[in-house]
Amino acid sequence: MLFSILFPKNPAMEKIISKITELTKEQWVANPGAVYPLIAELEEEEFVTGKWEDDIKRTKRIYSITDKGREELEQLKAIIKPKLGEAVEVLTELNSYLA
Repeated sequence: MLFSILFPKNPAMEKIISKITELTKEQWVANPGAVYPLIAELEEEEFVTGKWEDDIKRTKRIYSITDKGREELEQLKAIIKPKLGEAVEVLTELNSYLA
């Protein structure tokens, strides 16, 4: 999820956090303490790269997906998308019992 949400436009951390909050309809308000370790792990695995907007000030880091990250994203989509469909079916069925 993080790949597809965050990296089409090479965002900085504040944009990443804002997008997560928006997509979860504010059910999870992400904070840097939770997101930074995830991004650091993605960098370590070479799925993303981070570059300082200004190498001297080092106040804003811009992230972009690597080719390896794009490959991983496609593999994850192939696995997760069918599972999400199954989950929707189950939840819809359960919801019908509550009506």
